[in-house]
Amino acid sequence: MRIDVKANFMIPGVDRGSVEVEENATLGDVLTDLGNRAKFPFIGPDRKIDPGVEVLLNGLEYAFHSKRLETHLEENDKVEVIILPMAGG
Repeated sequence: MRIDVKANFMIPGVDRGSVEVEENATLGDVLTDLGNRAKFPFIGPDRKIDPGVEVLLNGLEYAFHSKRLETHLEENDKVEVIILPMAGG
């Protein structure tokens, strides 16, 4: 099945803003795959999202979905990955 992917950086292999994923794929599965493609692990070994990354699923922050990273995706779902700019002083 295909899902839409939007990011504020380049992800190799994302074809015209979408990727093909397996049926029953979870948000965590997709983020792991996208992180591997981008050579940037969005999910740490503790199964938490990197604090410098914001993830939206269908316009809603992933943490507001009851199953969070274990949320099963459906055809044409929209995943947005945003690397937050670093601020300093």
